[in-house]
Amino acid sequence: MKDVHIAAVRAVFSWACGQGKMEANPAEKVKVTVPVKPKLRSKGFTDDEARKILSAALALPSRLTTPEHAAARRWVPWLCAYTGARVNEITQLRRKDVLEGTLVREEEGRQVEKTYYFIRITPEAGSQKNHTFREVPLHDHLIEQGFIDFVKRCEQEPLFYSTRRQKKGVTGYNPTYARVGQSIAVWVRGLGIDHPDVRPNHAWRHRFKTIGRRCGMDSAKLDAIQGHAQADEGGSYGGFPWDSLKSEIDKHPRYEVVAAETTDRRKTRHSKDRASNPSPEAPDNT
Repeated sequence: MKDVHIAAVRAVFSWACGQGKMEANPAEKVKVTVPVKPKLRSKGFTDDEARKILSAALALPSRLTTPEHAAARRWVPWLCAYTGARVNEITQLRRKDVLEGTLVREEEGRQVEKTYYFIRITPEAGSQKNHTFREVPLHDHLIEQGFIDFVKRCEQEPLFYSTRRQKKGVTGYNPTYARVGQSIAVWVRGLGIDHPDVRPNHAWRHRFKTIGRRCGMDSAKLDAIQGHAQADEGGSYGGFPWDSLKSEIDKHPRYEVVAAETTDRRKTRHSKDRASNPSPEAPDNT
């Protein structure tokens, strides 16, 4: 049943009946039946699809690409792959949302204090479904690739878009960071990953959950990393600071890929249509 749209009509007629303007509500028993769409494959990327995207992300961008868009294409897919975060949670990251801390680890029989990095996903930066912050440790592979070096070199607060170049009044429904995610989705579709059951950014969340279960991540901590609600009331007490989650992130296997040749091509109308059918990234409710 898909009763969302008829509910508004039903409410209007109900009000009219209450005001004595109608004797009965003609929409009272109206139901909208939507056929159940068969599930033909997983919502997450396959191994080949994941490697294809991450390999393309390593390709050298065109000279015509803005520095911010080049950075988004380079890092957003990798961050989504290793955190399972919603794409807008990544595209809205600011320099101050990338933090460092220390942990004492045992190495070769002795205690060693080491520096690690994590991101703080917070509603202060933009859209955040649960309206609460969470801290997600960064996978060592991201550090080795130079993500922290990129952050330190970034001359502006948002990592993946320019506040100077954004259109005036771009807030609310379609903020700049959301449009960055949409452009990444169009690019992914252009790589040929266009199955209608797979959303080009959100599929990382499904894949991360699958990989997390496969490699033995603690289920409560896996949910905390992705910002999913805890399974029971007790799980909602206390919190999951980044240092309690680092060992779970470490369980995620590395994506070993090589850089593809440049993926910058003149976009055709067909590629744009494929990116929007289904839409590049529908509103994220999970």
